[in-house]
Amino acid sequence: MDSYDSNLSFGSFDFQSDDFVNSWPYEFSDNTTPVTSSTDPSTPASPAAIEQYGSTEFGSNHACKRRLPSSSPESGALARPRKTRRLKSPKETAQVRVKGACYGCKLNRKTCQDGDDPEGSCRSCLSLSLSNKMKVIPGLLRPLCWRPNIGSTEMFRRGPTIDFAASHRGNLADATTGKQASWKTFATRPSSKQSSKVVELSQGWTSRALAIQLDRYAPKPTDKQYYSWYDGDMEYHFDTPAYGISNLDATSSAIQSFLTQNAEEYITKHLIGACETTRQTFAIAQEYKQYFPLVTRALKLWVGCRFIEEPWSIIGTETLDISLDDNPNCPYHDRIPVPPIVDLQIDVITINDLLQPEMKKILKTVKEMLESRNPWKNWFEIYLAYFILLHNVELTMAHDAWFVKRNNLKTKYSNKNLVDTIMQGATTLLTCFHYAHQGYAPFSDPKMEESQSWNSRQKGYLADMRSLLATTHGDYTKDPSRELFWTSQLHRPNWRPLVLSS
Repeated sequence: MDSYDSNLSFGSFDFQSDDFVNSWPYEFSDNTTPVTSSTDPSTPASPAAIEQYGSTEFGSNHACKRRLPSSSPESGALARPRKTRRLKSPKETAQVRVKGACYGCKLNRKTCQDGDDPEGSCRSCLSLSLSNKMKVIPGLLRPLCWRPNIGSTEMFRRGPTIDFAASHRGNLADATTGKQASWKTFATRPSSKQSSKVVELSQGWTSRALAIQLDRYAPKPTDKQYYSWYDGDMEYHFDTPAYGISNLDATSSAIQSFLTQNAEEYITKHLIGACETTRQTFAIAQEYKQYFPLVTRALKLWVGCRFIEEPWSIIGTETLDISLDDNPNCPYHDRIPVPPIVDLQIDVITINDLLQPEMKKILKTVKEMLESRNPWKNWFEIYLAYFILLHNVELTMAHDAWFVKRNNLKTKYSNKNLVDTIMQGATTLLTCFHYAHQGYAPFSDPKMEESQSWNSRQKGYLADMRSLLATTHGDYTKDPSRELFWTSQLHRPNWRPLVLSS
């Protein structure tokens, strides 16, 4: 634009009025006239103004320059004091990021700073307790300051232990203290176009089969082509041909569809020998899963975790030319196993494409519910979901005990890093349940139901649970792999985290 109308106005506001000139935070000038506070552009600027604002030659016909704050009392309303802000030290910031904010500070959107004792309560919680302003909820017992590190919760293994892996393909990182090994999905390259075969697989829990395509491939030296089994102290090998999964997307879709079609049957068959508390809780969870999204995801995760525990067997007419073993003591005397690398691929596909995405969604929802200011909000949904997740921990621990026995190991656990992370995740869920969601209170005080909007079915379940809890006893409190070891802690009054040695 080469020219403009100096009398231009918008609406009823005149750009040439004194009100506008006095309130506008910028001063207009051309490239030959020094900046002046006067509304008359012909008035030259004083030497003091030139010294304060500097040169005004901007290389354009019209320019604006922001007035700088002045310490002079005559500078008027344009002088605005800048708010000072104390910057945290990098060390302090790093510590907060590692430890996370405590529950109270996160709920109130406050900066969480360590007190004199880095392992003790933060400054905000200490200040509230000393001033008697800490809000106490009746029936809720929790420490003064606690940090719900829900984002690091793990409920399943991320892959096999490297010592027992059928291949090193897909291994991204070995396990370290408190951290599991990391694996990615991998495909085998077919050795010929005519090598494809479709096999039907089963874990023995449903009448339907999982159909996937396998291809012959050229194995690497680190690929195992056999299963080890033991008869007393003698080790034997059961050989299998070199077949693998080359189409990952098709296999992933087949696994997802198989889970959707067979989830209910998996749950029903697995719970046949379960205790009454577990059966009743899963029954009401399945009834209300369409109303409770978190419960739906927890059930899906529970079924998916069974896919990576039970061994897969070939049940169709296509057996890849594998025959049963004649030795009646061999575990492959009455079933044909899939090749070891196929079993590994199914595990890794299930973990990366199904379990991990589902777990992220669960933890995101749990975190959102955790930040609710109403501890009773969504209590029933949270309780059912936590019960399912903790029951999954019990089954995971039981599977590890089975694996130790099957492989004739001389250790308590086959995967210590897995056990450590799983137990830590279970303890985190229990901590959140008791400290943020009123915990066991509905199981100990029936009068609490009067203030809630639970229907007759939900109240009936709570009444049944109170009766069962009064008669439930056993040694389940001593073995982390026993049923009810973790789930029963949801109902325990005066709960405190257990210290377990792995």
